Amino acid sequence: MPEKEVLLMRKISIVDDGTLDTVVECDGERFRYDSGYRFGFDNDAAFLDAIREEVEEELYMRSERHREAQESWFEGGTL
Repeated sequence: MPEKEVLLMRKISIVDDGTLDTVVECDGERFRYDSGYRFGFDNDAAFLDAIREEVEEELYMRSERHREAQESWFEGGTL
């Protein structure tokens, strides 16, 4: 990520989607984790703290790919 970009702490939470996986939601995006990994932490807060950077990075990468795809489309390129 660019060094000068300021990242605000996004709300990150565990949601129940009816599966046995652990599903985390952040900015309307969902991320799936094995529940065994989640329960390897002392508590949910520790789990969320551990994955926060990974989730933030993935959201950033998704936004960059989306921006690049839009620019390519507007320039007459193909996706």
